[in-house]
Amino acid sequence: MPVFDSQTVRVKVAVTDSLSIVTSDTSDADFIVDNTNPTLTLSYTAGGEVLAGGATANIAWTAADANFSAVALEVSSDDGSTWSSIVTGQGTAGPYAWTVPSVTSQTYKVRAIATDVAGNSLTQTSGTFWINSSTPLVTVTAGNGGEYWKGGVSNNITWTSSGLPVGAATAAVSYSYDGGSTWNSIATGQANSGTYAWTPTCGTDQSQVRVKVAVTDSFSVVTSDTSDANYVIDCTDPSLTLTSLTGGQVITAGANFNITYTASDTNFGATPLKLEYSTDSGSTWTTIAAATANSSPYAWSVPNIYSTTARVKITATDPSGRVTVDQSASDFAINNTSPLVTATYP
Repeated sequence: MPVFDSQTVRVKVAVTDSLSIVTSDTSDADFIVDNTNPTLTLSYTAGGEVLAGGATANIAWTAADANFSAVALEVSSDDGSTWSSIVTGQGTAGPYAWTVPSVTSQTYKVRAIATDVAGNSLTQTSGTFWINSSTPLVTVTAGNGGEYWKGGVSNNITWTSSGLPVGAATAAVSYSYDGGSTWNSIATGQANSGTYAWTPTCGTDQSQVRVKVAVTDSFSVVTSDTSDANYVIDCTDPSLTLTSLTGGQVITAGANFNITYTASDTNFGATPLKLEYSTDSGSTWTTIAAATANSSPYAWSVPNIYSTTARVKITATDPSGRVTVDQSASDFAINNTSPLVTATYP
């Protein structure tokens, strides 16, 4: 077969017999000799993409040939070792809407094969691309909202993740002091499920704190979760002043005595105060009330004892664990003896 391209080829066959008589015949019509492969460009997928499993991807190509026949599309799930058909009989240009398999893999390729009527063909193969059908879930478990954290000390942010594809995944942790409008980085390169000990700096109290954990999986897909609600970082100790039994008083045993004080805190709970008394100048303490409301005065049922070295102490604790203590500056007396009266006349 001669190597040339032509649209107007004919052949002739001439037979010469033993008497030198020549008889011949030629083609009834022109035919084509084609030695040129089609041109073909595969523009999508090119390689490096991350396709969502079950979604539609538009495979795009352009092909040309004077004697064009068709384009066939094929897919490989093993980096090109084996191939299976997507579709045949396509024209010179895409796209073709391919339903991406619902798998999770990093070894997919597609290829386009253009052929002409003479059987010449050209194949273009994409680079490797990824298909991700997993549905990652990231959940912040602390602080997820409603907490009271003490500023200036370590507080554990915790999170879990599931549904991640096989391969490395890392988490980035950030915080917001304005309810999630703006974010600041705390840490990157963390485990996809884990704990980060965060020590928030203390300036003023923050009441619109949220955290966000963003996990990047092996397909570079980012999934994140933020706190469900605001929480508090508390940088201020409670204010507390004992205003009675500060020292030097004498009170009656077995009676009620009003312990007075002033106490305040932005984040006080329902029963933030603990009251105690001592009969040995504060070396040991006995509970008056383990947890009571911030409602001065407190009516103390004074024990029926005698002491000249009594003191009282109040401890105020807010929900973040910040504590302020105030107590008698010096001893006072508890008297359980009755006065002695002696008649001297008559």
